[in-house]
Amino acid sequence: MLTNNEENMKSVITTILLNFIIVVSLSQTVSNSISDEDKILGLSTFWKEASYNFVYFDKVPTLNWDSTYTSYIPKVLATKNLYEYYRELQKFCALLKDGHTQVDFPIYIYDSLCSPKIKLTAIYRHAFVTNVGKSLQKEIPVGSEIIEVNGQILESYLKEYIFPYISSSSEDILWLQAIQENYLLSGKINTKVVITIKKPDGKMAEVKITRNNTNDEWAEKKEEMKTVEFKWLENNIAYVAINSFRDTGVVTKFKKILPELYLCRGLIIDIRNNSGGNDSFAQEITKYLTNKNFMNYAIKKRINNSYLRAVGSLKYLVEFTGNQICDEKIYKVYENYLTDNAWEIEEADTIINDNNEKKIIVPTAVLIGPIVQSAAEDFLVYMDKIETITIIGQKTTGSTGQGIYFKLPGGGLGVICAVRDTYSDGRNFAGYGISPAIEINPTLQDYLNKKDLILNHAIDYLKTSLKQTNKK
Repeated sequence: MLTNNEENMKSVITTILLNFIIVVSLSQTVSNSISDEDKILGLSTFWKEASYNFVYFDKVPTLNWDSTYTSYIPKVLATKNLYEYYRELQKFCALLKDGHTQVDFPIYIYDSLCSPKIKLTAIYRHAFVTNVGKSLQKEIPVGSEIIEVNGQILESYLKEYIFPYISSSSEDILWLQAIQENYLLSGKINTKVVITIKKPDGKMAEVKITRNNTNDEWAEKKEEMKTVEFKWLENNIAYVAINSFRDTGVVTKFKKILPELYLCRGLIIDIRNNSGGNDSFAQEITKYLTNKNFMNYAIKKRINNSYLRAVGSLKYLVEFTGNQICDEKIYKVYENYLTDNAWEIEEADTIINDNNEKKIIVPTAVLIGPIVQSAAEDFLVYMDKIETITIIGQKTTGSTGQGIYFKLPGGGLGVICAVRDTYSDGRNFAGYGISPAIEINPTLQDYLNKKDLILNHAIDYLKTSLKQTNKK
């Protein structure tokens, strides 16, 4: 398995490379044009990196990557500017259907895009307004549902204009990303978007909105989400939200509340808003939740060996000459290297719980949901065999691994997922998500009434667990 230094490198490499690409992009002369040669270069670079390194081709069995690449050559050549070109690359990328594989616009193109001052939440494939700028509050009250966009029913609009450009591991997550990550209403700054909404009182209304970077305040006070949040609940149950593993101070912030946590009889750890970050942070926090060692994830990665690929290629020489110039067994053994299907599997190692501090060994509920991915999913893998922990909530994203980053013409960034994480026993969760031990699916009305069904169930579950503990 990876050493500690390699684990840290895996987690921070994203930040380092992103910062590098940003600096390079901003230092370039801004141009909206791109030559035909660069168009083909960028497409070919993405195709090549995926061909050699992508680890989830088995999840898109009907995709012929080589012929698809060929079909996209005239498509990228037909684009009129850099924005259109990158949109075609994003469509090409989206065919791989993986959340850790993507094409990012050059920074200055991102700066030319904007969404109206509207916060949307995806609730069972519906788009609800959960906050809005004060200037739009009368026209678009909080609680309104978006029914149409630019004259098209929501689902139809998403399928035509939004979904084809998002690389996502599952259809449910595709809906969530399209609605909640500002894809739905995003467009060129100062352009218009027309939405038809159903207001909380049931009345329908059509509203034309300008996409601009307004300084308008939010209608409902938007509290800043902290990396670590703590509060006491009833029955001496402690609640801790760990909202990110990207913050380098997350472990320190967690340790600051340990004196409180040592007093609790039950614990709730809420990671429903955590979309990942640094695996080593998740490991360090896990060490406080058990007095035993625990298992790391196993990884699977492609092997590209030029010599063994050359040996495997002898089959083509035999076919070309028509002569059996060497024993078939020689190249048959290495044929997988030739067909890009050679793999290295690193078994999960044991993470030594070398933390000598006091542990929190109490009935614990970990709350999960569809935003949870990457290092946050690895956090759940670490907890897999810890007897005091019960996972409650909704299935996670099902997207983890490590990406290979590379520059694209015009200042953009390409990412190909090159490492496949699984449970220590080989169970896959990428593309499927991690299912909770106790699944709770709030209704549409629960969301609209701001009733946290998952948290309430976790509290009741721990109350019952504490009663049973007291009887023993």
